[in-house]
Amino acid sequence: MSAEIGTFLMRVGKRFRKKREIMKKSTSQIDVTISADKRTAWVNVKGPGSSAEEVRAALRDAGVTHGVSRKRIEDLLARKDFGRNIVVARSTPIERGVDARIEYLISEEKSTGKELENGCIDFRSIDFVKSVKPGTPLIRKIQRTDGVPEIGVTGKALQWERGKDLDLNSFIGKGAVLDEDDPNTVIAEKEGIYHRGRLGRVSVEDSILIQGDVDFEVGNIDTPSSVIIGGDLLGGFSISSGRHITISGVVENAEVRANGDLTVCGGIAKGRRPIEAGGEIKAKYIYDRAHVAADSVNVTERIGHSNFKVASEVKAKEIVGGKLIVGYRVEVSNLGSSSHTLTEVEVGLDPDIRGKVIRLMADLDARKRVIQALEKERQTAEKKALALSKKFRNILIMTQELFSSEAVMKIGTEAKKNAVRVKEYEDQITHLNEEVQFLQQDIEEYNPVISVRGTVFPGVTITLGVSEPFPIKKPFRNVIFRLDDHGEVEIVPNH
Repeated sequence: MSAEIGTFLMRVGKRFRKKREIMKKSTSQIDVTISADKRTAWVNVKGPGSSAEEVRAALRDAGVTHGVSRKRIEDLLARKDFGRNIVVARSTPIERGVDARIEYLISEEKSTGKELENGCIDFRSIDFVKSVKPGTPLIRKIQRTDGVPEIGVTGKALQWERGKDLDLNSFIGKGAVLDEDDPNTVIAEKEGIYHRGRLGRVSVEDSILIQGDVDFEVGNIDTPSSVIIGGDLLGGFSISSGRHITISGVVENAEVRANGDLTVCGGIAKGRRPIEAGGEIKAKYIYDRAHVAADSVNVTERIGHSNFKVASEVKAKEIVGGKLIVGYRVEVSNLGSSSHTLTEVEVGLDPDIRGKVIRLMADLDARKRVIQALEKERQTAEKKALALSKKFRNILIMTQELFSSEAVMKIGTEAKKNAVRVKEYEDQITHLNEEVQFLQQDIEEYNPVISVRGTVFPGVTITLGVSEPFPIKKPFRNVIFRLDDHGEVEIVPNH
């Protein structure tokens, strides 16, 4: 019975306490009102006697736990602003997240020019073309942020505007890849030209296309990639490419260097600046150029008054004036002109090898002249020694005068020294002869030929291999110039 009585008394106690609490709330001097959107809370203090802590407690009991202003509560009690609703709590404003974005790491701004050592500005150097190497960072993704949600007066999040994300892969074009060490960075996969498309996609191209002329809008171009020019290359500018260059218009007095082929659809006009290609030069014409170098040259019309250094062959409709040094073959319709324009054509060696042969042969001639002089000195010294020996022989026997004996010995010693020097030069000449013979084997392999389908005119000088220059003194038609079995230039019909 005692246990049942105890349980009964506990139940009665709880009911009593709950009834007291309900009565307390119902008789409270503080009413709390919360807006339907949970963004605002009001209190209505009905009369004096309530403390700030009691107001806060009433708010807590009503579920208002966030954005409560202590100052507002203290102010309403101090002003005795009783009997009406006063705002004492508001929600925390939302802070919108920042969207993810792309940071472009290669500047597309053109410089105003390059300052030279003398303080002047080269306005042709404006970095129009952006060349990149493998691994060069191109773009970086800046991650979105979540922001801060709006928190209502009841402590719960009302709304949350996170930053929008983006797909980095949609910005990756040809020749660009994600960095393995940083998935938020895109790098160049190969060497080439940086390109940014209209929609922001980045790529690394094997070639760059210039729609119009290379002028002050474009500036000088220096790139490892191929270059395609839709217009002209104006004077004073330069193009350097690690691959091929194609120019639809003409090349004025500009510098062109291509590791690969160079194609000039219009032609190459007068100028002092160099034209160089590691491969073939193709052009409509080449006129009055101071320096043209290539592996081969193919001109559909005229080569005029230009200096060429070509490793293999030259083909042209006409060659008039200037000097051509060509590796092994020249094919031309007309060589020279009816006005006997001075035209030099040297064929038969790689230009570099030819220059070496010429230097070696000059060295040989110089050493031979030295040997001749030394030999002459040696013979003179021996004659003097013999004469002195006979002259002083009797005196030496009678007087045993050392002075005369020393004079003879001195002359003999000089003669021996000359003999040693002669031997040294002879050894050097033997070595040089061997090197020349080795290079002459290259001459035979090149089998130099000049093929003329039209007319070769007087004023033309032809050199094949290391043969003597062969001046043309009368016109020839449809002929081939080549070396005979003795290494001399011969002329045969060109059938």
